[in-house]
Amino acid sequence: MKISYTKEAIADLERLRKFIEPKNPYAARRVSSELLDGIGNLRAFPKMGLPVTLAPDPDSIRDLFVGQYTVRYLLDTAHVVILRIWHGKEVEKDLYKALKFVPGLRPSTGHKGATHFYAA
Repeated sequence: MKISYTKEAIADLERLRKFIEPKNPYAARRVSSELLDGIGNLRAFPKMGLPVTLAPDPDSIRDLFVGQYTVRYLLDTAHVVILRIWHGKEVEKDLYKALKFVPGLRPSTGHKGATHFYAA
């Protein structure tokens, strides 16, 4: 199974490393290594992440938890696309950005500002 990264996911990895590295360079290397190892496991076990229930096709949009980090990815028949990566203490990334390429979806703000999606 091929794995690729969106430009947002690459920016997320760089942002996380830049946040950790000044305080603890060893931890920055360790976290990077753990994230890449976890993502690499998707080659053999592409459905190991949990379905994102708010996604229009929860079986295709999944969350992989690596330590305290969430890796959101798109699962296709022969391809995994890493969409976004964030720490559990961060606010969940805008799902609309992660799903912007899915035709026919429109965001809707629901109860307490939660973002939901509906088919247009």
